[in-house]
Amino acid sequence: MIISMKRLTLIAHKDDEQAILKALQRLNAVEIISAGEEAADEGVLAGLEEQVAKTSDALAALKPYAPKKGLLDPTPETTAAALTEALTKGLEDSGRVEELVREASEIRSRMEKNLALLDQLAPWKSFPADMKTYAASKKVRYFTGLMVSQDVDKLKAHEDILEYQVFSEGGNQAVLVACEAEDAKQVQAVLKSLQWTDVVFPKLSGTPGAAMAELEEDNRKLAARQEELAAELKELGVCAEEIGRANDAAIIERDRARASQELARTAATFHLEGWVREDEAEKVKKAIASVTDACVVDVRDPDEDEVPPSVVKNGDFAQPFEAVTNLYSRPDPNGIDGTPYMA
Repeated sequence: MIISMKRLTLIAHKDDEQAILKALQRLNAVEIISAGEEAADEGVLAGLEEQVAKTSDALAALKPYAPKKGLLDPTPETTAAALTEALTKGLEDSGRVEELVREASEIRSRMEKNLALLDQLAPWKSFPADMKTYAASKKVRYFTGLMVSQDVDKLKAHEDILEYQVFSEGGNQAVLVACEAEDAKQVQAVLKSLQWTDVVFPKLSGTPGAAMAELEEDNRKLAARQEELAAELKELGVCAEEIGRANDAAIIERDRARASQELARTAATFHLEGWVREDEAEKVKKAIASVTDACVVDVRDPDEDEVPPSVVKNGDFAQPFEAVTNLYSRPDPNGIDGTPYMA
């Protein structure tokens, strides 16, 4: 016959720990689970914190798309079971929101980078050569830079050692200066004496004009994808309420784990979890009470996700056969003890 098991939770003063453990050991009626196993470790707590962050971020992302509530709309009521059920679906929806938000962020970053490159290349739009290969010459040295317009004409005074070409108009003009390699240091000194700023082309192939066209086309495609992502987030807006419930459930689980962890860490008390046979529960309570009355003892039925140990009790005829049954598999706590039939 299978004996029903109860879950035992004990909290008592640290000073009484050894005396209580000795009393339970003498009784030999409790299968102890160490507090370290029950208390949420850092990894478990980090996972629960991640659930809270994930659902919170999803709620924030969906806020612009969620159905608006009136000031007089009642706050919906729910149960703990419903919250737990909502957590799985809410985390799934939050994961999809996270993917969309991440892609949207990557798109924004890429578009901003493209715009920065377009600004950088704009003064050089009419530059006719490939940006990667124009300077590939051992005999000629090239300088690219921006120069204030009033100083550009001053380059004419040095045409005996350099040639130059202007590619833009305005206050700062894009200028290419070329000279023989042997005159490079002298030309560099000339440029340094003027209002000149060196420019290094980005690592792009082709002419600046061609590169700008590619960047603009890329941004057009990215903007279209951005609109698609916004539409998907809008569709997920109806899930905001369910994700809200999932967020509540995640917070409850996180806070419960925190409390468990703090309880296990406290220096003033010790926390014991274990299993006790239903028919010996009162005997265990009396043994603890004989040591101290400054404690909390809770004996309850196992939760659905808890698997108690399997304990059987048989008469004198069948009892010797329990060892044979255990050689194969102990009976399921909620099943049938096959020992009497084997006997």
